[in-house]
Amino acid sequence: MESAVERNRAFAAAGGHRDAAVFPNLGLFVITCCDPRVDPAHVLGLGLGDAIVVRNFGGRVTPEVINDVAFIGQLAESVLPDGPLFEVAVIHHTQCGTGALADDAFRRRYAERIGADESTASTPSSTPRRPSRATSSASNPPPPSLRASPCPGTSTTSARGSYRRLPPRTKPQMRSSRGDRVMTRPHREETVVGDSRSASESSEQVLRSLYEAFNARDIDAVLAAMSDDVDWPNAWEGGRVRGKEAIRAYWMRQWTEIDPHVEPVAITTRADGRVAVDVNQVVRGLDGNLLSEGLVVHVYTLNGGWITNMDVEEPQDR
Repeated sequence: MESAVERNRAFAAAGGHRDAAVFPNLGLFVITCCDPRVDPAHVLGLGLGDAIVVRNFGGRVTPEVINDVAFIGQLAESVLPDGPLFEVAVIHHTQCGTGALADDAFRRRYAERIGADESTASTPSSTPRRPSRATSSASNPPPPSLRASPCPGTSTTSARGSYRRLPPRTKPQMRSSRGDRVMTRPHREETVVGDSRSASESSEQVLRSLYEAFNARDIDAVLAAMSDDVDWPNAWEGGRVRGKEAIRAYWMRQWTEIDPHVEPVAITTRADGRVAVDVNQVVRGLDGNLLSEGLVVHVYTLNGGWITNMDVEEPQDR
């Protein structure tokens, strides 16, 4: 703490605060995680007064955060009724600590610590605290599930420190708790899949990055490209799994038994719009012994930039 206080004294003495603006210079409202590795001042190069920043664990857009956006929107309308508007950037990152909530024991201990019902709470940023004189369980209704993993937002930062946009599900329609539309500029259509480049080129780049993430066991980065109700093959145990958390659980089980490595060899877009990836699949035991190696075909269905379905085919099936 003393080091931070000394830095503040130097900042105040230099007068760095004197010309700071009330409204963000970049017209930007950033919602991101508390993780110190993704400080917006560093990863986005923000200076004092450049942006409004709200941080919570997981970078969650909770009702309270939406009300904060509504508040600054109200201020903007009062002072600048004709604009300019501002953009809201929701930034998530790989290797997020909230992934620990996928562990049943951790989640149970965390729920006990904060006095919440494990089945009716979500992440650290949206879990109700113990009722007090200032806040009650009635004024802070519990969100649906503590099992929720970091969800995709406008963008993500990776372990390498780089930033990339994720495809939006819909154009943002942020509303306050009263239902009033928040004054924000429509999100630019800068997406990884389905942007100004050709669809096949964009899909190939995204899919190659997802295979890299899978091989690095960066599960959040892979799940971030999928729809919530994604349909996925359980090629290891048989059958299929549905939803991102089911896929997470499937992969976690798999990685405790085997060590798969998948390398895309060729990527093509079929006439029906699905994307086929020829994959060299190498499976080893945890002791490093080779169990199998061969070519398989992964066929992806994408909708609005999100992966909604994947099938596994043998090469001759095509």
